Amino acid sequence: MSDKKVILQVKHLTKIYKSCKTEVKALSDVSFDVCEGETIGIVGESGCGKTTLGRSIVRGIDATSGEVLLHTEEGVIDFLKATKEQMRKYRRDIQMIFQDPYASLDPRMTVFDIISEPLRYNGKMSKQEIEHAVDTIAEQVGLN
Repeated sequence: MSDKKVILQVKHLTKIYKSCKTEVKALSDVSFDVCEGETIGIVGESGCGKTTLGRSIVRGIDATSGEVLLHTEEGVIDFLKATKEQMRKYRRDIQMIFQDPYASLDPRMTVFDIISEPLRYNGKMSKQEIEHAVDTIAEQVGLN
């Protein structure tokens, strides 16, 4: 057993797309935990449900069933049932990184601008705090 703190639990997540004639089960009973300090990667063949999984977790699309439990200082929140106010409050804590950086990143932006954009948008940080955070993040991922 790990003594690391669980920060996100995905439990029995299922997504079924329905049309008048067919049903496609894009996700079937997916479960995993993410602990503090961990990074996970979802790997699979094209069309296996990676993007559907990510979008379901962040509520970009509605899951058919399951839970996405976000462990916060105030307690555990089922992100799939969160109110609009809770969504706004915790949106910065649960985000998706797209698999195609060329479709996600604007080549006209500097690396500093790309890293600092969510910090400027989501937080109330001073310019100095943002600069320090960007330097720290860049260093952690091996950018100078």
